[in-house]
Amino acid sequence: MDIVLQSSDEYSKYLKITLLSLLKSNKEVQNINVHILSDGIKKQSKQQIEVIAKQKDNCSIFFYDMEEYKEYLSGLAPKFHGSYATYYKLFLTRILPDNIGRVLYLDVDLIVLENLEELFALDMKGNYYMGVHSILNRPSKNVEIFINGGVQLIDLDACRKNNVLLKFEREIQTNGDLLLYADQSVIHKTIAERIGTLKLRYNVVTPCMLLPYERFLWINNLDSFYGREEYEAARAKPAICHCTAWCVGRPWIVGSLSPYRDFYKKLMEELDIKEGASTFRQRIRWKMNLFIYKRIPIKMLSKYLTIRRKNKNLGVIDSIDENNR
Repeated sequence: MDIVLQSSDEYSKYLKITLLSLLKSNKEVQNINVHILSDGIKKQSKQQIEVIAKQKDNCSIFFYDMEEYKEYLSGLAPKFHGSYATYYKLFLTRILPDNIGRVLYLDVDLIVLENLEELFALDMKGNYYMGVHSILNRPSKNVEIFINGGVQLIDLDACRKNNVLLKFEREIQTNGDLLLYADQSVIHKTIAERIGTLKLRYNVVTPCMLLPYERFLWINNLDSFYGREEYEAARAKPAICHCTAWCVGRPWIVGSLSPYRDFYKKLMEELDIKEGASTFRQRIRWKMNLFIYKRIPIKMLSKYLTIRRKNKNLGVIDSIDENNR
């Protein structure tokens, strides 16, 4: 099983948490190869990651320095104002050896709770990419499927055979500074017909864990999503929990109301990773946010959000889209 993770040195501590959760939940898997796209991960951090990997006899770690890709992307899309790191994983067919035919990409702000062999062996039915439906609004009406980039099952063999990377590069070069969701926009604008969907349980974001079905749909303004039965099943037994901040803070921060805060904290303690600091004001805001979203009747909430949009200085409810990408 080939897993791809990506991180800077600053975020490598969260990569360690994701890796530890992966290994704990996949003890029966014969071989796990973890390919790490390194955006400046320091030697000491790499050594610490390798120590975690040694907990499993058949886990191998491979680091890939992304410096040359950063330089390449700066020439390909010089007007892009975000971090070029968001595009690295689009180059997996070039970065990874040709004998790797399929990978599972995981963001490092998630925790793995179940064995992923079934997911990795899934019949992709001719799709190049598969992921869970995003709660973001589709970038255009022409895009029927818009997946969350946090968990992606990728058929590298099919991508190589069909020169998908060339399509990605052309899109970045042509529209790199105009793409609303960066790498996700590139994928959906170039190979939309070859994107498939995974079960919701493989990428359960924070608001999904915290909100009842109807309220979740209404708050996220979704006209289509998974059905109620699958939604409730994913909440009850998620395989991968994507710890997006939403309006309750990340689970590694003191006072966070993230649904997997306690579980995450135990993993941090096991690895001797210190919690992130929070202010009293932040903790009060998280409590207010959660109360507002979960308890206030929808009609009242609708009026509140209308007022907030007219006066952004109220600052009570954090951005939904930004924290659930």
